[in-house]
Amino acid sequence: MGKLDKSDMQRFLVSAIGAVAVSATCVGAAIAPAKAADRNAPLTVAQWQARVESRIDNAPEGDLVYQPQALAISTVAVNFTADGDYAGTQLAKSSGDQLVDNRALHIARTVRYPAMPEGFRGVRTQVRMTIYFGPDAEAAVAHERKKVSQNIQLAAL
Repeated sequence: MGKLDKSDMQRFLVSAIGAVAVSATCVGAAIAPAKAADRNAPLTVAQWQARVESRIDNAPEGDLVYQPQALAISTVAVNFTADGDYAGTQLAKSSGDQLVDNRALHIARTVRYPAMPEGFRGVRTQVRMTIYFGPDAEAAVAHERKKVSQNIQLAAL
């Protein structure tokens, strides 16, 4: 049997600590992307919707933006691949004003959409979005959100 002296013990401890540190780094590197994806992906449809609405509100539209004199409402259908990637937009319901409809389509095409919620991944999906324009747009959106909130509460009963 060999004898272990002080220098052998130090080498062993340094090697063991190094191995633990490398292992911990590898495990952390493997887990971090999964945690980041979970943190960035919305968990519910309501969270996804809130992110999309925020991005629509902050979408740059350029200098010349047509604003109708009265409330105008366009509904667009946004298509997503099974991987959750944007796959195109078409007009689902016209506002009756071609300039408003074109603006709604432009906004829907330029938004950077977040990842789809877990339950919608792996399936082609179409999402209909109603976009409000004009002087009463904010009031109409607030009224619609209140109505949806009431419907959710009634469904929960």
